[in-house]
Amino acid sequence: LWLSDILFIDRIPALDGSLKGWLEVMRQQARVNAVMAVPGHGPVSVSWPRSMEKQADYLTLLLDQTRKFIADGSFMEEI
Repeated sequence: LWLSDILFIDRIPALDGSLKGWLEVMRQQARVNAVMAVPGHGPVSVSWPRSMEKQADYLTLLLDQTRKFIADGSFMEEI
């Protein structure tokens, strides 16, 4: 499975679009019946879909914490 910039391994993803959209694409790709994937950044190939778990956890945490900061009335400088 060729994932290009959808998957970063052991690197912070370069988010330049919709975080919710990225998570949705990752959920869709997780259903693809493949055993190996080619990430955009990291090793040449990785096991699939297990290799996506760390990035999915990170992006979900980022989304949840951002929502919490907004709900708490925090300013961007405080985040």
